Amino acid sequence: MHYDSTAFGKMDPLTRRPMVTMVPVKEMVMLTDNLVLTHLDAQKLKILGKCADLPKPKTAITAPDFLLEEQPSIATNSVIEHNINTHNIQVTEMDNSASQDFHRLICNDRSQECEKFRVRGFCSNYRYKRLMKVHCRNTCKFCHEPHSEENETPRKMFENRIS
Repeated sequence: MHYDSTAFGKMDPLTRRPMVTMVPVKEMVMLTDNLVLTHLDAQKLKILGKCADLPKPKTAITAPDFLLEEQPSIATNSVIEHNINTHNIQVTEMDNSASQDFHRLICNDRSQECEKFRVRGFCSNYRYKRLMKVHCRNTCKFCHEPHSEENETPRKMFENRIS
């Protein structure tokens, strides 16, 4: 199971941001949540499923740019294809027209509860912002927002906290 670096933590009363509770021992390790498979997760599944030499999958699962930007080994505008029967996973890059269609697709809300979440402040609450970017992009107006604050690594957040 995956947890991000602020899992189970308290909110910092000064910054109103979750406090870092876990810092990886190794410098290049990222703690992410389970909203999307990492490149390493996909490779492990290929090995476990013995999928290396199987034909190209027919079912596509797409991962939006805003989820992939924390996974440096997967290019933005990528499509993760997964064959449900054979469990074969393949990562490919989309062209510009496919990317534009994809952006229109991801601006739809995935939950019928988005308006309730917005009214209760979930769109602006740092602890829930990543989740709202996945499920309520349109209602929370995240379709064209830059993603600067998500680029902070857990280690940087921790070092800023103790300095």
